Amino acid sequence: MAWNAVLALEAEPPAVFGRTYVEHLVALAEGAVMDADDPHPIPLAVREAARTLLEDPAAGPGAVVQILTPRRDRRVGDAAETILAEAYARLIRRRADVEVNADPHP
Repeated sequence: MAWNAVLALEAEPPAVFGRTYVEHLVALAEGAVMDADDPHPIPLAVREAARTLLEDPAAGPGAVVQILTPRRDRRVGDAAETILAEAYARLIRRRADVEVNADPHP
């Protein structure tokens, strides 16, 4: 999941985000923060998207094969896209921070 890229930027990723896809989604759904000084809390749309993915029956264990429908696929796809967009925004902000703070004469 794209959130791994966000966590990989940290010297020590916050433990609250766990290591697995599901742990990442749970932390996002709960609005976990990267650190106490993070000026960008997890947006409500991202928290709701994470909940959507966690609640999707296809994400859980089961012996029943889920029947896909265009409406369900779109809802789940939109949720994943929302989380990807937030991860991308955080990566771009981090890159900009690095470039602004870079020593021009290394």
